[in-house]
Amino acid sequence: MPYQKLQTSNAAIAYTSDTENTINTRAVIEDGSLNAGTTGTTIVDSTGLFVTKGVSIGDLVVNTTDGVASRVVKVIDEATLVVITTGLFASGDSYEIWQANAEAAVLYVGVGGNLKVRTAGGDDVTFTDVPSGSFMPVQVIRVFTTGTTASAILALW
Repeated sequence: MPYQKLQTSNAAIAYTSDTENTINTRAVIEDGSLNAGTTGTTIVDSTGLFVTKGVSIGDLVVNTTDGVASRVVKVIDEATLVVITTGLFASGDSYEIWQANAEAAVLYVGVGGNLKVRTAGGDDVTFTDVPSGSFMPVQVIRVFTTGTTASAILALW
């Protein structure tokens, strides 16, 4: 009897965003916790090494506390960045900064529901009633926040 065989080399939590492609190989440049002064589009980490570690315009800042993300538009100094989207980050939130590259992946859906994605080809597709514990054999670069009710989603490469 034939069966589906899925072999992967990497896996990561698939964060959702309506504006950013958040599926990548998680090449983390920097991580930490945000400090006072983090407001609007300004991100502050007093222990950050943003310049030293090579954070640059276009890199993705993921709020790992809330599961949202925004792109870097300016590196001010070692401890301060400016991002595109306002209000996604607050003092005390944990974060990771990923390199700007995005790489398509297949998804594992831990908790079923609707799943809205952007494919590697650039199409926005909504899969309805995806069962818990299933694999989506579609190359995906974004999982949308709006339109997605499934959760515990992993990206697999």
